[in-house]
Amino acid sequence: MLKLADALGEIVAGNPLLQFGLQHRLLNLSKTASYLCPLIAVKTKKDVQESTVHMALSRLQRSSRKKGLHREEYEFKQITMQTGLSTYTFTRTEAAHAGVHKLYDEVQCRNGYMTISQGAHQITIIIESGYAASVKKHVTQRPRFIHENVSSVGITFDEKYLQIPGLIYIVMQQLMLLNINIIEVSSTCTELVVYIDDADIQSAFEALHYLFVK
Repeated sequence: MLKLADALGEIVAGNPLLQFGLQHRLLNLSKTASYLCPLIAVKTKKDVQESTVHMALSRLQRSSRKKGLHREEYEFKQITMQTGLSTYTFTRTEAAHAGVHKLYDEVQCRNGYMTISQGAHQITIIIESGYAASVKKHVTQRPRFIHENVSSVGITFDEKYLQIPGLIYIVMQQLMLLNINIIEVSSTCTELVVYIDDADIQSAFEALHYLFVK
């Protein structure tokens, strides 16, 4: 049987909004305790008092402030954006693989934008929307998924952050708080690119620039 503090810790660990609220002291702890009481009762298999949960939340909030990630700890060198993109996802086959690389050669010769992401079963390309005809020409397989009207936010950061856990998480957290859906993500050693809908690009760029570019 779980102790109350352990049950509360599990609930908060599985809810990024609760984590963020506690870390930044945004929550009304009395209201939060009232909301969490039934969940904790189920986990602990016993009745719990709101006042007890309130005290446990208060302790957890203090520890969250000490241990939590703080966005002010990070500073990005540069944030860029690219609009007018589309994504295509194909089943990974030899023919699709060959076609994607022919397409890449064409785009490179024309100094265009294209990235390739390959998993165990699928290949996704992110490319300027103007190359739609070239995609059909080189990759004859029917795409499994297509996203149009896509934009990207590209973040360049210092190598020192490679040894600090949480940078990618805290970027995703900011976009989640803005209710922005992430379509795709790609990265290199010191660059992170997040692909989102065109309609969200201005909000995402301004928020990340304000928070992380000094």
